Amino acid sequence: MVSVPIRMETMPASSSDSVMRDDGSGTANAVRRELGRRGTGLRFSGPLEQAYRDWHARGSQMARIALAGIVIALLAINTLNEFLLLRPEAGFLPLAHVIQWAAECSAAVIALLVHLDRRLQRFWDPVLVVASLVFAFGVEAQRVLELTWGFEMPALFAPIALVAGIMCTRLRFWWAMPMSTGFIVAWGWIEVAYLDNPVMAINVLFAGFVAWSGLLVGLYGQEYQSRRAWLQQEWNRVMSETDPMTLMPNRRALNRIGTELTILAEREHEAVAMAVIDIDHFKRYNDRHGHDRGDECIRRVGQALIGQARRAQDVVSRIGGEEFVIVWYGRRPETLYEAAESCRTAVRDLAIPHPDSGEGVVTVSVGAVCLSDAIRQDMEALYRAADAELYVAKRAGRNRCSVRQFTGEVPIAASEQPAA
Repeated sequence: MVSVPIRMETMPASSSDSVMRDDGSGTANAVRRELGRRGTGLRFSGPLEQAYRDWHARGSQMARIALAGIVIALLAINTLNEFLLLRPEAGFLPLAHVIQWAAECSAAVIALLVHLDRRLQRFWDPVLVVASLVFAFGVEAQRVLELTWGFEMPALFAPIALVAGIMCTRLRFWWAMPMSTGFIVAWGWIEVAYLDNPVMAINVLFAGFVAWSGLLVGLYGQEYQSRRAWLQQEWNRVMSETDPMTLMPNRRALNRIGTELTILAEREHEAVAMAVIDIDHFKRYNDRHGHDRGDECIRRVGQALIGQARRAQDVVSRIGGEEFVIVWYGRRPETLYEAAESCRTAVRDLAIPHPDSGEGVVTVSVGAVCLSDAIRQDMEALYRAADAELYVAKRAGRNRCSVRQFTGEVPIAASEQPAA
């Protein structure tokens, strides 16, 4: 891998309005608000709800796959058992097997295949609901069929199977409630229609109502505790990956997000650029104005740099002291100097007084590097190269940008571009 400087003309920062990205404080504040709520509703506000659903779906995926496999195995065992024990006198078996294999087994197989593909995650819950209803009504249909032939399957078999399936698969409450309510109403009507004994019918319906009530109470409590646990987990994660002074992502977050971005960039054949930015003569500023003013200066510089992240995948991080890092996803080499210069001028235009610097205001030096989409992405190598460019800019006199591209080809051009 060869490091090659690129010469570019000085360009003014973009005049278009920048879109302020979520810098970590948005997530932290949203989680804090949800943790402080005293309500018991099973829904979060904003993007937290979708994040929780994704987490919940991933956590329940293996349980649902396992249950689908168990259902298929049980159907096979049940079929063999019926052939061995009931064949001489059970004329209903052929139709029962049609229900089991054409309806119940098909539903289980479809649910299994859908849950094996994470690209179909948005269909997991509706497919599970449909498969559960097909299985439960299939069981009830077999009970009615057996009653007509003088056999009697336990009346609560279908509701218990449904309750067990919902609990094992961790179906969310607002999916389970209408589905289970509709089934209990239909099941109750079928039982009353096929049971001649009113007392027995009332007892069966009461038992079914108890099972349904217990299911909803249990699901509500399970999901409520799951949501609280997820919020606490998110809070711990956000705090461990957030710089406490600026509420920006810290170095730990940068490492995690950077790894994810490099994987995404390789898959989508996109370039990745990084800028390492350092406040010039910050120690002098701190010594003159004190740590409180120094902290405020860092926060203001951080906010100015956040405005330079315009894509959803871009990351702005404070990695310690007066040093910041910006990762631009999809940034091409020909626009890298413009982006670096925009960072420099955004801080300079804050006009924070700094008598001990050559400019009279707080300025930054910027070192930026771009990795071509044709090269294997390496975030650590990208950081080292950008950090080296930062020191090139500092040695050139500070308040400057130095940019460079990594490529395996012959050097394109050479030189740093001093600030205007």
